[in-house]
This record gives sequence, structure tokens and C-alpha cells, in this order.
Amino acid sequence: RAGDQRTATNAASAEGFDELEFDRYTEFHLLTRELAETASDIATVGTRVGDALGDFDSDLTRLARVTRDIQDKVMEFRMVPLKTLASRLERAVRVAAEACGKSVEFALEGEHVSMDKSLLQEMADPLMHLLRNAVDHGIETPADRQARGKSGTGRVTVRAYHEGTEVVLEVADDGRGLDLSRIRRTAVDRGYVQEAEAAGLDEESLASFLFEPGFSTASRLTEISGRGVGMDIVKGKVVQLNGRIHVQTRPGAGATWIVRLPMTLAITRILLFRAGGEIMGLPLGAIVQIVRPLPGAIVPLGSDRVISLSGQTYPVRDLADWLAIPRAAKVGHAPRPLVVATLGGRHVALEIDEILSSRDAVIKTLGTHLRRVPGVWGATLLGDGTAVLILNPADLGGVADAPRPRVASRAVAPEKEPYQILIVDDSLSMRHVLSAAVRRAGWTAIQARDGIEALEAVHRSTRPPDLILLDIEMPRMDGFEFLATIRGQKGFTALPIVMLTSRGGEKHRDKAQALGATDYLVKPFQEDTLIERVGRLVQARRQAERKVAS
Repeated sequence: RAGDQRTATNAASAEGFDELEFDRYTEFHLLTRELAETASDIATVGTRVGDALGDFDSDLTRLARVTRDIQDKVMEFRMVPLKTLASRLERAVRVAAEACGKSVEFALEGEHVSMDKSLLQEMADPLMHLLRNAVDHGIETPADRQARGKSGTGRVTVRAYHEGTEVVLEVADDGRGLDLSRIRRTAVDRGYVQEAEAAGLDEESLASFLFEPGFSTASRLTEISGRGVGMDIVKGKVVQLNGRIHVQTRPGAGATWIVRLPMTLAITRILLFRAGGEIMGLPLGAIVQIVRPLPGAIVPLGSDRVISLSGQTYPVRDLADWLAIPRAAKVGHAPRPLVVATLGGRHVALEIDEILSSRDAVIKTLGTHLRRVPGVWGATLLGDGTAVLILNPADLGGVADAPRPRVASRAVAPEKEPYQILIVDDSLSMRHVLSAAVRRAGWTAIQARDGIEALEAVHRSTRPPDLILLDIEMPRMDGFEFLATIRGQKGFTALPIVMLTSRGGEKHRDKAQALGATDYLVKPFQEDTLIERVGRLVQARRQAERKVAS
């Protein structure tokens, strides 16, 4: 190659060109040019990839729009107008009026208001029950109406309208209204309330007795209504559909039963947020506004805190504290976001930690075991598989304001009351052996196969066990996990817990002691020694309770 270069140089010289007059290229120049061309090609490819990504984003946007349109169309297919029930509702009023010997006309307002088909089918029977009840108990006889200056023909109206993401159904009559004095007297006679306390109850509190099981003010039993079931069947169905119901009355002018239901049971738009380290959701239809308050905007008012927004004053509640959710770390003093929501018919400013996003969610029920958890509508799954609880604004306010039962607040056990010993072990034979030993000592044995069953047994019992015999190695929730969980709950910090395991190493002992184990025994054990230790620990616990009580 050097020879070629010299040849080229000699050829140029032979042509009479100076080095400044004739460019001579070496291997370095060739490599530099190739690198420049390669860099240009890479830049061209990068531009094409960027264009492809832009086109892909546009396609994703169009796909999302098409998907949303399809979803809206599918939802439209699920929605049916209220007028599909018009004939059934009108017939229920007509038959009830004929059976009661009354003249009643029926009116349907908002017949074009649409609801989820399954929701409307579920509400058909409760609506007819409300209509029959209005005709039988609300509307007076023609003679009584004329004596009161009314038209001889009564009127029952079913009214429907949308309010946010809810459907409101009203069943109103122009009859006599609720007999509050009879409700008060029936509540006292049935033992729902003391007579002195009943005298101070307001209209809303008295009307709430109508939803109690078995509560009825009917003076006679008929096939129309007043069969001793009251309105609890209606409320039960409404609550099952994640709704709420209440009644308004006008003495001598009628009563209105108001039912609020979600517009659909399929897909709901929710706001995701974090409170107390937990991700939760709230239906957007219940949210009035979201604000980030300035420092000093939240002011104390008595024992509460309030904030003024747009001329309105709202009570402020820390959602995590309100729902007794433990915090992983302390919250700083900087103002946190506020979600002003309608909870149980009133506006409350909920203080949360962080707002995440809003999205359409399919609400799933929590199953039969957790179906009646107050304040919780259901759960949904995020894209990463995380399960998120969806709060129910219909009863969230009543749940949080209700006094919380103290788990361990029980009277001091009498000295001769049999001990209750909870045995937690995954081995069936070991549970039988321990139960037999406990029963021979004259005590009561409760068995659990693992930590999860043990937690259920502790919280299901009317009073906590006097002592827990706990194994370490168990499925689902082991002994260490159960010990940490139970010690972290208020009311169980002093509960005697004896670790009974085949693991006798110092590492296991130290961890059990660090988590709060009262004693540590290794299998196999001597029955006399075990019973003696259990009796001593329970006796010490009861003596401590008597000292606190005194």
C-alpha cells in the first residue's frame, strides 16, 4: 500500500502538480469518510424510528378513542329506560288501590332516564313494594281525603333523574304522611329505644326505625302490605346494589321515599389516591372538587377542623385516621390534597396523601365473606395486578362517624371463669393433643390451622382468648407473621402468647422475643409443665386486669 501511495505521488508529480494543488487521500481519509457516512445513516434511521414512534402514538390514541367509543356503545346496550317498567308499576298501583277500596292515579316522571338493565330488574320488586306501601299506608280513603279538603283521588308518583353518576328514584304520594307518634310508640314497645330517649328523637331518626327488620306500624295485616316485614327488604336490596335509601315526610301532605343507585354496575369512573400508605379509589360521581389548600387554610373549630372553599365550609377529615388505617411513617406539616366528596348526603373534605390518577374500573365484589364490609363498595385490579379497594360514598360517612368498638374492652373475667386457650398449629394430631390437655385442665380449647384462621377466631369471638399457643411453621401465615400482626393491633399488646415449636435455636427464640412472645417452649413438651405455665400466665394477666379496673 505504501508502494501504491508513492506511485500515486510520483504520478501527480509527473503531471506537474504541487502538493497544495492536488489532494492526495490516505487510508485515514477513507476511514473518516466511512465514519461520516455511517453517522449520517444512523441519523437517518433515528429520524425514521422517531417518525414510526410518532405514528405509533397516533395509532394508540386512535385505538383508545375507538375502544372508548365501543365501550360507550356497549354501555348503551346495557342501559334501558325506566319506561320499560311502566306497565308493571301502574298495574301494581291499580291492583293495590282496588284491594284497599281507594281511588289512586299513577304518574311516571323521567321515564326516559336510563339505568343498567340488571340494576333495573333488581329494583323492580322493591319499587312495587314501595308503591303498594304508599297506596295502603299513605293514601287515605276518599271520604277521609274529602274531609281534609283534598281530592277524592290520591296520587302516587315515581320520579327518576340523574345526579352525577347516580340514578335517583323517588316514590312520592300525597297521602297522610308518616305517623311519627305511632313510630315512636312502636319503637318503645318493641324495645328499640327507651321512652325518655324516644321523646327527643328527630324526624329522621324516627323514620330510620322503619328500615329495622320486623318493624311495622300497621294496625292490621293485609295481603297488600304490613305483613310484619316493614321496609327492611327494600333497604336490603338497595344496599346490595351499593345504593342508599331514606324517606322524607310532610304531615298531612304525603311522604317521599328516595333511592340513590349507581347508574351502572359494570364500569365506573374512579379516582385513585393514596392514604395512609394504601391505594384506594372513590367514584368520581361522588367528588365535588379537588384542592390543594394553602398553609393555614384549614382552621380548628371546636374539636374538628374546617376549611372554607367558594363560600362553603366543609369539615376536614384525615381519611387514613378516619378509617383507622395505620401509617408507615409520620406525615409532614405541609398541606396535603383535599378531596371534597359527598358522603352519605353531606359534603366532607377528605385529607389524603397523594392523588394518582383517574380511570374506568370494573368493580368486583369482595365475595361472600367480605360482602358486608361497611364503607367498601368492592375492589378492582390495576394493570400490575394490584388489588385496590373502592370506597362506597353512600355509607362511608356513617361508618366513619360511628363509634368504633374496642376489641379488647371487656369486663374483667371472674376468677372461676374457664380459660379460653387458642391453639394455632397446622398439625391435626398436635391440635388434638393440645386440646385434650387443655380440656383436662378444665379450660376451653379453640383450634386454628394457621395464622389467618387464628386472626379470624380472635376477631370473631365475643372476647379475646386468655392465651394463645402458637406454632411457627404454618402455611399461609406463619407464627412470626401472626405474632407481628396481633401485636400491632390495639388491645392485644398484653395478650399472653406462648410459642410452642420444634425449633429450639437461639435465632428463633430471639426473633420471637423481639416480636413480643410471652414465653417460648420447645416440642416435645411435658403436659404438666405446659399447663402450669399457661395457668400462671393467665392468672398474671387477670390480676393485671383487676388492678386496671380498680
